[in-house]
Amino acid sequence: MKIIKVFLCSLLIFCLSVSMAMAVNTTVRKGGVINITPDGSTNWDSVVDASASQGLSLISIVFVPSSTTDVLVVKDGSTGPVIFPASTDIIGMSYSGLACKPYIKASDCTFSVPSTVRILMFFK
Repeated sequence: MKIIKVFLCSLLIFCLSVSMAMAVNTTVRKGGVINITPDGSTNWDSVVDASASQGLSLISIVFVPSSTTDVLVVKDGSTGPVIFPASTDIIGMSYSGLACKPYIKASDCTFSVPSTVRILMFFK
């Protein structure tokens, strides 16, 4: 698991570009990766924001917080079960192709500096 975290974090650092402060969530979908920079106040819905109306076959989620107190919660749809638990300790989870429609409710999350937070979703 530690090797996966190191690999994904290295990949994240390599793939991400520096962004400026934003007023809305920014979503970049390229290949099998969705890169999200939250604004801290707007919900994120994979169906709308990442054009995934049929859902995703999720492989993993990597969370790069802006501080040690940041918390990310990802649900399967707006009313579905939590698939990425609220924790300041977890920065990545593997799912082996979980069929889901990831949804991030802004009020469930805490980001000290939203414009520096990165959420990566890897999918098939």
